[in-house]
Amino acid sequence: MKRTIGLLCVIALLGALLVPGTGMARGAVALTEVDTIGVMPSDYVGTLTIEGVNTVEKDYPSARAFPSQGVAVLPNGDVVVCDTGYGRIHILSADLVHKRVIGSLGGGRGQLQYPADVAVDSAGNIYVADFFGNKVVKYSNDGSVLMEFGKEGKGAGQFEGPAGIAVTPDGSIWVADQLNDRLEQFTATGAYVTTVTGISRPAGMTLAGLVPYVVSSGNSAVYRLSGTKAVRIFAAPGEAENLIASAADLAVDARGNIYVADRGTGPLPVPAVKVFSSSGQYLRSFGEYPADMTDIQDGEVLSPGGVAVTPDGIVYVMNSGFFRDATNPFGSGFHAKLIEYAPGGGVVAVQNYAIDVPGRLNNPQDVAVDGKGQLWVACSSPVISADGQAIGWNRGYVDVLDHSGNELFTVTHAGSRTMQLVESVAAGGAGLVYVAAQDAGGGFIAVYDEAGNYVRTIAAGKVDGPGDLEVASDGTLWACNQGDGSVVHLAADGTELGRFKTAGMPGGLTVLPNGDLLVCLWGESSEIQQVVRYSSKGAVIRVFGVKGGGRGTGQMYYPHDAMLLPDGLILVSDAENGRFVTFRQDGSIAWTTARSWYLPGRMAWSAQGTLYVTDAFHNVIRELSYGQPKAPQGTAVTVRLNTVERAVSSGTMTGFQVSLRN
Repeated sequence: MKRTIGLLCVIALLGALLVPGTGMARGAVALTEVDTIGVMPSDYVGTLTIEGVNTVEKDYPSARAFPSQGVAVLPNGDVVVCDTGYGRIHILSADLVHKRVIGSLGGGRGQLQYPADVAVDSAGNIYVADFFGNKVVKYSNDGSVLMEFGKEGKGAGQFEGPAGIAVTPDGSIWVADQLNDRLEQFTATGAYVTTVTGISRPAGMTLAGLVPYVVSSGNSAVYRLSGTKAVRIFAAPGEAENLIASAADLAVDARGNIYVADRGTGPLPVPAVKVFSSSGQYLRSFGEYPADMTDIQDGEVLSPGGVAVTPDGIVYVMNSGFFRDATNPFGSGFHAKLIEYAPGGGVVAVQNYAIDVPGRLNNPQDVAVDGKGQLWVACSSPVISADGQAIGWNRGYVDVLDHSGNELFTVTHAGSRTMQLVESVAAGGAGLVYVAAQDAGGGFIAVYDEAGNYVRTIAAGKVDGPGDLEVASDGTLWACNQGDGSVVHLAADGTELGRFKTAGMPGGLTVLPNGDLLVCLWGESSEIQQVVRYSSKGAVIRVFGVKGGGRGTGQMYYPHDAMLLPDGLILVSDAENGRFVTFRQDGSIAWTTARSWYLPGRMAWSAQGTLYVTDAFHNVIRELSYGQPKAPQGTAVTVRLNTVERAVSSGTMTGFQVSLRN
């Protein structure tokens, strides 16, 4: 287990002041990310998880973006692959031995949220298209940040979901701006040049000689650029071994053959890297869908998200896990692996990135902090149906970590009952922790001591789909009952004290000091998506947010939790919008962060006053502080640079971002 600390360093001529890395709120004090808990070691290539929310909405049609996990080959033969789980870029040798990692998860300079595609130039520099970050980052071969450009929008030089990137020998940078249905060209210094339209949901890009190529995930077509026009080479839409169901990436070999990474996420699973001639005739495939889901072979693939081909025909494929439904994708890194195929198709090498290894969080849905400061994280592992057609999440468990993110123990049973679904945890007084779970017999709450010993089961049959659970100051429990759309009040022994219906599905709740409740309500994208303040009897006191989901001011998509801040503001995790929204007590908006937090979930306060936030997309816990950033006491850091990062005149200051990893 590795603990990553983001730090913003301000370097003056004679000294340094160290403060945490910040994601500034708009028009307010800072919401600061001080730690990311659950990041796997540097030789582990992470993959994304989509279970509860997936960002696919009417005004953000991102369905064709998942999973995308680009691969490239450096001039010296090293392999570069995107890490969509932990916002990193990995460099491996030609035979897939790990060498180094660059980048880190976050929204700061050089940090990445969803690195969808990667390209390299003749000098060995690495270029990354960050889909959620709406930017391009250029790194030197050793990981130094050389350049970064782009922001969210529809204007010239702006992005909405950059999903592909290619760099020509003259330094021109081409970016597939997926949700704007266009390609954009930039100079070597990041200046906007021109736009090419007419491509439906452009995805991965590559270079063949001097010519950029792009694959369309919208109509399963391959294009090459001729000047400022996109020329369609062929289209092969369909669900068959020789057709393209859901394109993620492409590569072109020395003979002009075109390799398309087809995720195959439609009703008929046909994932593979499919090879076509330069004119579009199907030739062959690398990888195929497993014949037996209980015995998956090294060369078999489930959802390939990236592909690269060397000049001598070696093929590298990143299998990003198991994903289904091209129009509304859900899945995880189940059997994620990087595969090296010989030109003839045999497997040369493979690196597996199992998701069931100790310390890896799977789909963290909730977090609670007990009296010892331990983090209890509600997780679930995926289960694939025997026919390979569906993914479920009925292997629930609780991962218990120390403050540094080291795994202490896991909880998988409540006495003799298995926890097929675990969505929420809560810690109260008396050294007890409550886990809201579900199995074939229905919903229940399991009680444990802080060492993980099972104590008893309560509230069996009184909770159904308990989406969130909180302990009030009087020791009673409150649960979001998603099965019947209600909020349930329970005594510590599970006796039902009350229940009231909500206007939509209750997705998260917080108990205020006076006993009122903040409840996050969900519905279809055109319904609800608000936070409601209720009395303990269910009377509506205040509604926060604009009714109906959206990305505009005051709108939210699947708010997962609401917390009362020390200054009296109400902080809401606006999950599908990748941001936090803060309201005043009268319901007006105080401030909103940028979309740099995909995907914030449920929250809990630490004993130190920081805020833990689940991030199920990246399978981590974010630790945030609220207020003006301060230097950690007793911290001293000396930064020595062996390259020129930025020119600074005498007597002036500059800022840059540094990641420290233990």
